[in-house]
Amino acid sequence: MKQDHTQLPFTTRVLKEQSDPSDLLPASYHFYEQVISGRRRRRVADPSQNVAAFLDTELSLQQLESIDKHLWLAGAKRPPTQLHLQVAIGRNIVLADRIDLHLLWSGDGKLFVKPLSRFLLSPDFWQTHLTCHDYCSCSDRVGSVLSMESQPAMESRYPLPPPNTTCKERLRKVARGFLYTYACLISTESDFSIAIEKRLLPRETDDSPIKWAQWQRLVREIIAQHGSSKVHPRFVRAELRLSRINVIHRTKQFLFSEAYFGGWNNYSSFFRDNLAWIAAITAYLVLILTAMQVGLATERLQANTAFQQASYAFTLLAILGPVCMVSLVALRALIELIKDLRVIFRQEKKHVNTSTA
Repeated sequence: MKQDHTQLPFTTRVLKEQSDPSDLLPASYHFYEQVISGRRRRRVADPSQNVAAFLDTELSLQQLESIDKHLWLAGAKRPPTQLHLQVAIGRNIVLADRIDLHLLWSGDGKLFVKPLSRFLLSPDFWQTHLTCHDYCSCSDRVGSVLSMESQPAMESRYPLPPPNTTCKERLRKVARGFLYTYACLISTESDFSIAIEKRLLPRETDDSPIKWAQWQRLVREIIAQHGSSKVHPRFVRAELRLSRINVIHRTKQFLFSEAYFGGWNNYSSFFRDNLAWIAAITAYLVLILTAMQVGLATERLQANTAFQQASYAFTLLAILGPVCMVSLVALRALIELIKDLRVIFRQEKKHVNTSTA
């Protein structure tokens, strides 16, 4: 069922309105563009020059959308846990200003949280940039009008959307879901104090924090307007386990693809992590072979053909298995080295060409 695309998630103004709407936006934003080689190149731009392009980057969940059918392996469908409980169970709140990292947690106790953007607390910004035209394709009205009138009759009777106007339903669902996570994270004054201390909430121009009473009114409005069909599917789930997201991402893409986030930053950590699980598997194989040696020393199993064959198979596995696994790790390291060298040589060549121009 389509939702009312013109209804704002809140009307409470928790921050003073800015005289210049561009003051709601960050100073700059980073985005990636595809280059001829197939790799991505990072760029920096002014968000006020193209707000639509900025929002496409700021509210992008493209990487998670590619594995959305498997997110059940990484997190349950439930509201996010309050901040004070996150701290109580030993999680360290780490600021990560990327919405695709919001509420991902790692095995070392980190919980990545995206600070709440200033522009998402402005009803005027929502009205201008996150609501659709009255007769956008995401509106309930379109279906009812088309069922009763012909297209020419509808066009003559109702206003048409401005040229080059795109539907904002996807961005709106991401923004609504993101707001809802904050309504869940900051439930009590204890949560509010943690959020203020961690700088998770935007501040006034004089650096004074949002008032608790204003936050109460805002959260109650957000909860009253909330519905699972109004938010992006990612925000139906609470915290997601980063290690499982990395496994799903690598399995879904390719065995040698990069991790979703938090890959190896140097070759020493790469070999340490990979050789650790190879050593664990090898130790387990040694334990099995030791038990088989004891079995072969008994008269009952010496004449058992099946046990003899199993012992032979495990012996070969113990010899060849670690060799093959170490070879795969070395191959992966070689592939990464070649990729790094290509980037270095390309950048060096570009720098030389720029200097001589």
